Amino acid sequence: MKNGVGIFVAVMIMLAWTGVAFSRWGDALCISGTVGTNEVNAVFYFASSNDPLGQIDPGYDRDVACTVVEGIGTKALLVTITNAYPCYSSRVDYSIKNIGIVPIIIQGIDLDENLEAPGSQDILEIDVIITDIQVGEQIDPGQEENGGLEIHINQYAIESSTYEFTATILLSTPPPPNKPPMVKCKWEQDLTGVLEDGDPTHLTLGSQFLPPCEFEGKKTVQYWAVITDEEDRGNVKVVSADVWEPDNTFKYQVPMTKVDKPGIIDNFKAAAGAGLVRYGLGHAYDSVLEQLNENLAEVWMGEADLDYHQMAGDYEVRVTAIDQADNLSSPLSNTFLYMPVAACEFDFTKVNYGNVSICTEKWIGGDNIFSMGDNKPTVRNIGNVPCQIVIQQDDMGFGRDVNGPNVSFDARLGATGTSMYYNPSVEVTLPDVLDRCNTEKLDFSIHFKKGIVGQLYSGIMHIWCELESPGQR
Repeated sequence: MKNGVGIFVAVMIMLAWTGVAFSRWGDALCISGTVGTNEVNAVFYFASSNDPLGQIDPGYDRDVACTVVEGIGTKALLVTITNAYPCYSSRVDYSIKNIGIVPIIIQGIDLDENLEAPGSQDILEIDVIITDIQVGEQIDPGQEENGGLEIHINQYAIESSTYEFTATILLSTPPPPNKPPMVKCKWEQDLTGVLEDGDPTHLTLGSQFLPPCEFEGKKTVQYWAVITDEEDRGNVKVVSADVWEPDNTFKYQVPMTKVDKPGIIDNFKAAAGAGLVRYGLGHAYDSVLEQLNENLAEVWMGEADLDYHQMAGDYEVRVTAIDQADNLSSPLSNTFLYMPVAACEFDFTKVNYGNVSICTEKWIGGDNIFSMGDNKPTVRNIGNVPCQIVIQQDDMGFGRDVNGPNVSFDARLGATGTSMYYNPSVEVTLPDVLDRCNTEKLDFSIHFKKGIVGQLYSGIMHIWCELESPGQR
């Protein structure tokens, strides 16, 4: 070891605030305009050297050099090494405390590059390493984060030289949390030119749709929403519509995609003019239209089918949006009406009673196989409500006498259904109910007390379905 080497090293460790956009706040300037500069504050709360004045040098057996730290409670530490010599090392431990009221983030650690030996070329005489503290660490208000500074005077150090450098720790505040997106308005429409085939003249507010009334048919419903987001101009990540059935059973979630095609504003105007649009609290037609025209909102749409037999009633639809920062919007809800329609399909156009004896009742049995022309009557419900079968027949030419009609009939729905007796021209409703999406057989009987042997009798049967009578079951 060389004694008396007069090397003076001044190390300045500073806390500096980075200039970060998106309303982050600096130490000396309130960018947001609502938060005072004293709300963001951090200082070196603790600092010490492992080789203060009067202590044996680390790794050696005598006291030659020393490392002194100043600046506790400020934003800058001055580390002074006196009487240093080649291969001298020391360490400074410190803590940064957040004395403000908002979190701070360690953005980076910067050392100046002015540490080359005088007259040398690209030879660093001092090695300075910042340890323990990590970029990206957050220090919450009132909390501390510990760090270290390893200093080493290398073999190229020149006697009686003075070295000064700074170590800067860059701090910032985290960006304020993004505001969640907002569902400004929403509506449903079908694929018809009138937007809602259940109310084509738009006499009632809200959407009303007819079922297809076709076996295995589908009713396509489009789910629309206008979304805004302050940070992303409505360019959110996910929009979906959750749909509940009239009995509060969850039906499905409809994924929605952003619609960029021309004419989308006209589509909104048409839906609004038809009274289909539900607006969120504080929003109305004019404000939504303005944001669409100014390209400050986006339109999203998804499609999904309702089955022909899906229950009739009010379907609740809740639309939510998730932005790029995974913030979830408040849901916007409304309902649409799947209108109740009784509809049946029959697999026969005639009932052939065949040869019938006078005063003898004869039954023609159906089956549960829907097959046209097999003379085995079958009916299936193709509507979206339970229904009942209604029948009316003429007298087939049998006529009547003083005691009444010369012919009478019976009919029943299903193998265990209740038979209903009826006379010609009398409208009769079978008591048993045909549920949605069900197929049942129909049985018919004929009984006449007068007729001409060998004569062919024929007539007209009217058969249809109606909504299930209240209290029928």
